[in-house]
This record gives sequence, structure tokens and C-alpha cells, in this order.
Amino acid sequence: MKIGTTEHARGMLQAAREIAHVAWIGRLDARVYHWARKISDPFSTVREKVQAIVDAFRASSKRVPSPIDETFPSAAQALFEQRSFDSDDVTIALGAACMSIGIPVKVIAASYKDQMFTHVYFAARDEKGEWLKVDGTGELPVGEVLPAQQEMETVCEEDAR
Repeated sequence: MKIGTTEHARGMLQAAREIAHVAWIGRLDARVYHWARKISDPFSTVREKVQAIVDAFRASSKRVPSPIDETFPSAAQALFEQRSFDSDDVTIALGAACMSIGIPVKVIAASYKDQMFTHVYFAARDEKGEWLKVDGTGELPVGEVLPAQQEMETVCEEDAR
């Protein structure tokens, strides 16, 4: 499957929808909600809250490569049990944490020039209605991601799939 093809785009969008659906379900987990509230309550803006959640996750987990045959963990599994993550896991965990405290989220699947590799991250909507892109797998702050050749996105809601 070549980057930029219709088949590749369909695959990216389907992956984003599946991840959005798992995150949507995870937002209802009481453990996810209490974890997110404990971390984010001291902050006032969405950017600050999301950055605190991302920083807390990064500090307690380590990144691993995506497995070839992958299943998606629940948000609670990614937050409290795995302690290692790939971009799918972190997007599910942090997206669910943000939604659990009322921050709207969308999932973004991105591909990069001359690579079959697809990466997933999310965006959180701030108080002004602007979408802040968030890649919890790296070191970039909330609002910054590496430029992609192609992005496909889906909002996290009940019927995202």
C-alpha cells in the first residue's frame, strides 16, 4: 500500500476511527476521570491541563515500537497497567483522560514523506474553539507536532466508527 493512495487513506481513517471509539468508551472509566482530575485541577486553561496530563503520562511510562499485530488497550489499561506505549496507546489513554474532564478530542492519523509509517496523535479543543495538536509520544509541547505529509482525522464521539 503506497502512501497517498486511496487505500492508504482509507486505512488511516479506519485506524483513527477505531482509536477514537476506544478512547470515547474510556472517558467513562472512573479511574481515568479521577487520575485526570487530580493532575489537571490545579491548572486553569485547557492547554495547561492537557500539558499536565501529557507530562504525568510521559513521566510514568516508556515508549515502545508498535507491534505488527496490534490490539488496542482500554484507556485504563494504557494508563495504569501497561507502563509502555506506542502512539495508539497514548492517544487512547490521553484522549480518554481529556474527554473524561470535558475537553473535546479528535484523533489524527498521520503519514510522513516516503514512509509507510502511520503515526497517531490527538487534538484537544481549547476555550477559544481552537484545536491543539498533542503527540504524547515525544517531547514536543501541547500544540506542536512534527509536520506530516497527510493527516486524516475523526472526532471522538459515540458513532465515530
